[in-house]
Amino acid sequence: MDIPISRFPVPDPATLPEDMRQLIETTAKKTGFVPNVFLALAHRPAAAGIALAVFVAAIFAFMPVDKSTFTGTKVEAVTIRYEFSDNLNYRQVEKYVTRIEDWMQARKDSLHLKSTYSWFSNNDAITRAYLKDGRVKLEIGLAREA
Repeated sequence: MDIPISRFPVPDPATLPEDMRQLIETTAKKTGFVPNVFLALAHRPAAAGIALAVFVAAIFAFMPVDKSTFTGTKVEAVTIRYEFSDNLNYRQVEKYVTRIEDWMQARKDSLHLKSTYSWFSNNDAITRAYLKDGRVKLEIGLAREA
């Protein structure tokens, strides 16, 4: 049993006007198939055009997007999280944090560092380095310091 795709008659692509035939052929080449809605609406070119626009919009919605956040224009800050194996009080933690902050401030121009902000408590600390650009330089430098 052959079920029709539309209650409207589906024309043979060879009998269609040139512009509709080209639209169907182009769609078949690019996608590998002809959506049923194109054949069902071939007698109404405007409706077929709208269907094409909707179809293309749906395809573009699922195309891959560059999600990299590691480019110099996108990175504004780097967070440095400290892990201490000993149970340190906030004064001992402050000494370690200050040592890293002093290292970064001494190289502020070469690291393209705007500013730093640190927070610390007993056995816990975070430093946030706000950058102009140059995230890679900061990572390399901190790796050598550690």
